[in-house]
Amino acid sequence: MSSRRSTMFPEERLRASNAVLENLRLLNKYRESRAILFYLSLEEEVQTDEIIEKSIQIGRQVCVPVIDHKELRVARISRLDMEYEENSYGVREPRRDSWDLIDPTELDLVLVPGLAFDPEGGRIGFGCGYYDRFLSRLSSDVIFAGLAFDFQIVETAPQSPGDCKVHFVVTDKQVY
Repeated sequence: MSSRRSTMFPEERLRASNAVLENLRLLNKYRESRAILFYLSLEEEVQTDEIIEKSIQIGRQVCVPVIDHKELRVARISRLDMEYEENSYGVREPRRDSWDLIDPTELDLVLVPGLAFDPEGGRIGFGCGYYDRFLSRLSSDVIFAGLAFDFQIVETAPQSPGDCKVHFVVTDKQVY
């Protein structure tokens, strides 16, 4: 799965990412959400910068994950054109001195990356468990949505006891 994502041509990735984001924008849960946790995408992932910008423009409270002492925390951002640094996993984060941490109970919607998803919401993550530990602490009112390219949908994503499923998966082809 990872190799398929990394071999996409940039134009193909952008086109597919735009289709994922359009499908997300059509969902009532996105339109009704006031506070959304986005992820700052890696090059091979569904690209999120555009929808982050649009969400800021329409007044959503936009948040991104930051890693602090081996825990995923939530930082609010008010613009995308800020200074970032890479954490130890190579993931872009706002610079630590600019973190505006919020209580995760403020979130309505969490957008979750993954290597693969199944139609029932099973997710194969990146092996560190940050999202699983974080999602397990949130209220049952918070919606978890995976963002993926349609080829990342597998028949069954193997699950372990600590894994958290997403409520739905948004791809460039459909919503599962």
